[in-house]
Amino acid sequence: MTSRARETITRFWTKHRTLICVLLLLLLIAVVVVAFLAVNRLGDLENAANFIEVLVVIIAAVYAYDQLREASKSRNLTAAMEMINTFRKKEIKHDIAALDELPKNPNKVKNGQWDQIYSVSHSFNRVGLLVERGLLQQDILLGMYAETIISTWNKLKPYIDHKRETKIRRYQHYFEKLNELSIEFLK
Repeated sequence: MTSRARETITRFWTKHRTLICVLLLLLLIAVVVVAFLAVNRLGDLENAANFIEVLVVIIAAVYAYDQLREASKSRNLTAAMEMINTFRKKEIKHDIAALDELPKNPNKVKNGQWDQIYSVSHSFNRVGLLVERGLLQQDILLGMYAETIISTWNKLKPYIDHKRETKIRRYQHYFEKLNELSIEFLK
């Protein structure tokens, strides 16, 4: 089988998976009912009806499971789009670009610069939290932003370490984990 044929089959399966599963289960029900009735010589219709009820419940459970998976994909897509929109905003782009102008010594950072540091680091920290909680697929995020995450972390690490030493020990913890995931992703 060629890769093009495999790709076509995969696209068809992805698009029509629920319908195919339901049709296959209905075919299975029909085969089982015919076999059951043939064995019982059409004698016990009540047992056949009970059996059909059980199979319908199984089909409903499979369908419900598939719908829950689709809802999860939709939620991930919404989160991904929100994340993309966050990093496309003019303010965050400006703040990321301004990181190159920060003084090397965190004690010499001015108030406006701390605002930029907070803006960028908190944005990445929130995204890291979404990934940690499974609300955003890391392969989508890292496929688009792994290099940006790593370079931004490297620029902000001295300032984050400074905050950890002076105030909050786990400051920007999810951003740090996001950086580690990005490094692994690019290996």
